[in-house]
Amino acid sequence: MQAVSAVVVLSAQIEAHASGRRELVQALLEWVAAAGRETGAERVHVYEDLESAPRFLAVSAWTDIDAMTTHLRGAAFGVLMGALDAVGAPAVFSIARQEGGNAADSIRTLRRLGNTAAPPALAAALSPPGILPSHPGATDGPGSK
Repeated sequence: MQAVSAVVVLSAQIEAHASGRRELVQALLEWVAAAGRETGAERVHVYEDLESAPRFLAVSAWTDIDAMTTHLRGAAFGVLMGALDAVGAPAVFSIARQEGGNAADSIRTLRRLGNTAAPPALAAALSPPGILPSHPGATDGPGSK
C-alpha cells in the first residue's frame, strides 16, 4: 500500500429512512465513482452499518484543502446533497487533517473553510449560520435570504 502524505478527510454519517434506502445507495455509489475521478481524490469510500441499517458512512480523502473545496463546489457533491435532501436522510459531516498535521494546521484548515462554498448541512456542522455560503445547487432552508 502506498504511503499517503498529509490529506484532508471529509466524512459524513448518514441515516436513511427505510423507504429511501435504495435511492440513497444509488446516489452514494454514483458519488463514489464520480468523486474518485476528481483531481486530488486520494480515497473515496462508502460503508453501510450492517448492525444498524440503513446507516452509512461516506469518507473521502483529498490531497489538500483546495482539492476538497473544489469537490464541495462540484456537481458530484451537489447531486449527493440533492439525494440526501430528497430522501430526507440526515447527515453529520466532519473534516479532519490526517497524518503529520498538528492542531495549528487543523485550525488553519477550518479557518480556510470559512472562505469556501459549502452545502447547508456542512456549513451548519462547521460554523454558526451565515458564516459559510451555501452550495450553489442547494437551498439554505428556513430563514435564508
